[in-house]
Amino acid sequence: KLGMTPLKSLGSKNEPKHKPYDNAYFFILFVMLFYSFLALTVFFGYVRSKKLILNVSVCRLNTRICATNVL
Repeated sequence: KLGMTPLKSLGSKNEPKHKPYDNAYFFILFVMLFYSFLALTVFFGYVRSKKLILNVSVCRLNTRICATNVL
């Protein structure tokens, strides 16, 4: 027993199998995908509304073409 340490304390540490934030990158990826979808939806909605406003203003100038190209 002179200066000897048990084998249990040398190499094996008591580490849990799963760390608490082991899959945090899945959450980050999910949040990034969610907000990118939200931003693209808002952007394309804005572009579509601008396109409809532009079509209405063109229709006021050209009433014959307007009847065929409303939407």
